[in-house]
Amino acid sequence: SKMNNVYYLTGMAGLTRWIEDAGFSSYEVVSVSATSNFEQRISEFSPFDSLKEFLDDKNPSLTAEGLPAPRRMLIKCHV
Repeated sequence: SKMNNVYYLTGMAGLTRWIEDAGFSSYEVVSVSATSNFEQRISEFSPFDSLKEFLDDKNPSLTAEGLPAPRRMLIKCHV
């Protein structure tokens, strides 16, 4: 969202392909959750715009561009 240094986003199918290409035999999705404004916030260490400024003002479940808001996923991969 408003990140001009991100050139590619993938979905679960692409992520699965990357896991397999990296040589893992299987994977397990441990958790999926929304990224919070507290987690991605302006601070003295990062005084720049953060998540709150990148979300749609009227619908925080969307980015400013109208895409789904960021989510965090923990995946456990097995060799």
